[in-house]
Amino acid sequence: MVPFLKLIRLPNLILIAALQYFIRQFLLFPMLASYGFISSLSNESFYLLLIASALISAAGYIINDYFDLRIDYVNKPEKVIIGIAIKRRVAMALHVVFSLLGVVIFSYLAFQLKVGVLALVPMLIVGMLWFYSTDYKRQFLIGNIVAGLLAVFPILLVVLFETSIFKAYYTIENKLIAVLILKVIGYFSVVVFLMAMLISILKDINEVHGDARLKCKTMPIVLGVKWAKVIVVVLVALICYVLSSIQQLQYANHAYVPLLFILLGIELPLLTAMFALIFSNTTSAGIWAHRLAILAMVIGVFAIPVLNFFPGN
Repeated sequence: MVPFLKLIRLPNLILIAALQYFIRQFLLFPMLASYGFISSLSNESFYLLLIASALISAAGYIINDYFDLRIDYVNKPEKVIIGIAIKRRVAMALHVVFSLLGVVIFSYLAFQLKVGVLALVPMLIVGMLWFYSTDYKRQFLIGNIVAGLLAVFPILLVVLFETSIFKAYYTIENKLIAVLILKVIGYFSVVVFLMAMLISILKDINEVHGDARLKCKTMPIVLGVKWAKVIVVVLVALICYVLSSIQQLQYANHAYVPLLFILLGIELPLLTAMFALIFSNTTSAGIWAHRLAILAMVIGVFAIPVLNFFPGN
């Protein structure tokens, strides 16, 4: 049971579910309710959305490990699960079953909302996860960009299946609230995208030797580790810039708690990771930089309820 839970990255699945719940409960609900709109999905349907998202995400982690076996035997042989604790054919079967179940549930929700085209979105995600694992992640820059996009999909799914937003958008007197919601979600999605790219590049830096042996074309291999570190600095600067624009609004509204939460919980770990990577060439520095970036991402998820409970004036 423990190897299976490690294979599907249970903590990651919980974090994804928390992210989706927080976005619905603390961003979409209050903003829609302020203009008299109610959620398109019942609580039961939303829980189905959480389950379907978890199934597709778990399928993605499984197929990623399945095609990473040769690399993992070089970079982290002690953490290999497929082929040791879980047979390869069982892993592939789990991937197929989880993917199909996730797509079926999302299709049910799409037709429940009478927007059948939404059923194509989870199919697109499953396809991207497959090609990311088999090809994209080993290519220069493409793998990092796709990793960022895949991190944004849990947010996108909640927004797309909340069709009340789009009903508001096409109602002239309520268009403003729809635009405001999409702007807020857009800011948050940009930060998530950049942070996922950052984590992906840090991972590539730490695994450069194993990737090179298997002729991957990741950023540290193509540009060199030094230039990959420069890209890390640029990404951290971009993330801090986007967050600072949010913090300026918080300062103007006297929302000091979320301002400090972002500063200490997200920006400080990212800057610490950046300086650790710049001023040290040790393997441990790279590992800690990667962990700090993940910590910042986790804390960022919990910034959503903090923003809701301490909005300022």
